[in-house]
Amino acid sequence: MDVEPRSEPAPEQDQAPPPPPNVPDDGRAAAPVGWEWWDAVLLFIAWQVVLGIILVAGAAIFGDLETEEALGPALAAQNGSLVVLTLVWVAARSRRGIGTLLGPRRPTLADVGAGIGHGVAGVVGITVGLGSLLQLLAGLFDRELPHVQETLQDSTRASGIASFTILAIVVLAPLAEELFFRGMLFQALHKRMPLWPAIGLSSIAFGISHVEPVVVVLTFAFGLYLAWVFRRRGSLVAPIVAHMIFNLAGVILIRLDVPL
Repeated sequence: MDVEPRSEPAPEQDQAPPPPPNVPDDGRAAAPVGWEWWDAVLLFIAWQVVLGIILVAGAAIFGDLETEEALGPALAAQNGSLVVLTLVWVAARSRRGIGTLLGPRRPTLADVGAGIGHGVAGVVGITVGLGSLLQLLAGLFDRELPHVQETLQDSTRASGIASFTILAIVVLAPLAEELFFRGMLFQALHKRMPLWPAIGLSSIAFGISHVEPVVVVLTFAFGLYLAWVFRRRGSLVAPIVAHMIFNLAGVILIRLDVPL
């Protein structure tokens, strides 16, 4: 009886399959966002309208919004409104929901720890290092401390309203700014352009939003760092926590009368 020879199976190729599209070079699958960069522009315009309403209401209640009594509520309303608008806008535009704001990877406790470390690094590198250099340059050109920053220092040193102001600075401001500038704007820009142009443009917008020239330079540098942290970790939790640590350190330095 003739026996047909058994065919040997072809040797398996020792090669990994090609990566799927839209996968970052760190191996994490990118979560495509359902909005565009112009959504962020329209949202920012809508936020300015809301801020106008807040300013009118605040002026009717407090008279002067740059007083110590008014600063905390004004900051809370300003940042709280940006949080709400960002969440509502993204929920309406993204089929995957507001979770995409937090990045392509599910947040973990490790992101909190990383955020603390990056926040401390930001304080040392930006506030102490770059901030000291810019203050020296500002002194050479006879630039005075911005009036709003002076009011902020007085407010955080005051005992009666300090807790509300600190809450707005340390919790609400980082949450609002990270959701909008990194979660919404940076991700939308990176959808249309390479990484570093997206980081740069979103950081420029972040810096310009702080108006004062010296503050713009500091916040631009910090924005670059936070966007890089977001990209590296894949979760917005890390830059949110880093931003909170950064702002908390600033408040502590102010209350201790440490020159900034």
